[in-house]
Amino acid sequence: MMKVVRTNVFTLLPIISRQFDLIFADPPFESEDIDKLPDLIFSNKLLAPEGWLVIEHPRNVKFQNHPNFTEQRQYGKVNFTFFRNMEDQS
Repeated sequence: MMKVVRTNVFTLLPIISRQFDLIFADPPFESEDIDKLPDLIFSNKLLAPEGWLVIEHPRNVKFQNHPNFTEQRQYGKVNFTFFRNMEDQS
């Protein structure tokens, strides 16, 4: 089952009570908290085991040092960073 939620990710995160196999986040590029997004998702255990997080962001934001970082792809001025949940959450 797939559900698309179009809302402010920072408003949504505190009220979610389930896990997802895939989270795609495209916060506004001028968002000051974009660098906190992976930690919020992983600390709230919103990704199912082996789930993926993809964040679209400007090129000046770097996530390579995050423990769940997998890869970053650049398309012009837009970057997509991929994270993987490899922890057993049982």
